[in-house]
Amino acid sequence: MKKYLNDILFVAGAACWITAAYRYSLNIGLITTGVFFMLSAVVVTRR
Repeated sequence: MKKYLNDILFVAGAACWITAAYRYSLNIGLITTGVFFMLSAVVVTRR
């Protein structure tokens, strides 16, 4: 359970950042989404 808690918190934090970025500007939101998917891929492959 503890190892999944870190991933859950990471996804929740990234969702908040992406939502805030989309409200500010669409281009920043797209960049943030791309960075989020790249970082999540790194997290998944590290296991």
